[in-house]
Amino acid sequence: MLKILTAEQIKELDNVTIQKQGIKSVELMERAATEVANWIISHFKTVQPFKVFCGTGSNGGDGLAVARLLLKRSYKVQVYVLKSDKVTEDFKINEERLSSILTIHFIKNINEMPAITAGEIVIDAIFGSGLNRQTEGLYAEVIDAINNSDASVIAIDIASGLFADKTNHSKSII
Repeated sequence: MLKILTAEQIKELDNVTIQKQGIKSVELMERAATEVANWIISHFKTVQPFKVFCGTGSNGGDGLAVARLLLKRSYKVQVYVLKSDKVTEDFKINEERLSSILTIHFIKNINEMPAITAGEIVIDAIFGSGLNRQTEGLYAEVIDAINNSDASVIAIDIASGLFADKTNHSKSII
């Protein structure tokens, strides 16, 4: 039986893991990123180009860590961060780790959004399961561009713009 957890339960499990195992949240993030990277490595070849789009919270930190792990395995990776004044500490740590091996591109307005083409793989690490409001402005524009592209999209946690704990009965996602 598959158990589906709420966003609050997931957050609580993360905290319990951190406390019981005596690790830092960035170490837990590294574990999660390693699992995502391993899944990608088992499903995609190194010749396929990846574009990673990150917010500046924990989900974005996950995306930066995945990008770094893929780069170490010779994948073609470009990273784009939606500029924000709100940045988590774990994001900063992963930004520093990645920026030593790759130039990170910052998107301040939609005109700086790169084209996304068929054949590319997009990793969506903009918002995670903690999102509890409608997206707007640059975030909504970038999410729309990703969703309307012909690229394959891999979302970390949950597709950005969706709410983990709310359902919309007027639409079905298959």
